[in-house]
Amino acid sequence: MAGASTYWDRLAAAMGLTVSATDEQRREAVARLARKLGVSYQAVDKYRRGTSGTMSAENNLKAARHLQVNPDWLASGDGDMRDVGRAWPFGLDLTPQQWAMVPEDTRRHMVDLALAALARSHPGKPREFGT
Repeated sequence: MAGASTYWDRLAAAMGLTVSATDEQRREAVARLARKLGVSYQAVDKYRRGTSGTMSAENNLKAARHLQVNPDWLASGDGDMRDVGRAWPFGLDLTPQQWAMVPEDTRRHMVDLALAALARSHPGKPREFGT
């Protein structure tokens, strides 16, 4: 996204704040995000003021989930803002690291359940879903 060069620029874009946003709108957006992350207003406001670079990895991921944006884009500006894992089927609900911790037989069962649900919701197209 053009113009989103700082962490605050990306946060503001993800929160829907435009250049013409009022100070009150910015303060309200910061307060809402702080509440969602469970941090102080000041902890988020330091990004707006430019006194801090980026959030911790954990809070960046929480913010990205809440704002429904790509966490890599939010952290660094790399990638597309709204690409939340086209190749990763779980979006931001389950990380690849968490998936790797699930035992293999349980993962296979979960995939089978997902394929069965797809087949039920799209009758007549079972081959497209690997069943």
